Amino acid sequence: MDADIAKAIHHKLVLEFEYNEHLRVVEPHAYGLSMTNHEVIRGYQVKGTTDAGSVPQWHLFEVKQITKLKVTDRHFGGMRNGYQRGDKRMGIIYSEL
Repeated sequence: MDADIAKAIHHKLVLEFEYNEHLRVVEPHAYGLSMTNHEVIRGYQVKGTTDAGSVPQWHLFEVKQITKLKVTDRHFGGMRNGYQRGDKRMGIIYSEL
């Protein structure tokens, strides 16, 4: 488990990282293990770029594909519309809003 990711969720801190060669700015909502036992973050991408359409939007990020992870000092307001606690794509949740 990555303590920095869990801390970011607990304190509602924005994450910045590279994923699939794109810079992402993300509000993390949940962190845990997927049904296939990969560490994942459910997050709302607010800035940056993506291959999957326009931003902002929801994503499920595999932690092993994240590089240059930075927990910023910028806070976000809390749960975004469209988020449901107990993410069905996670078998185990370590940290959640």
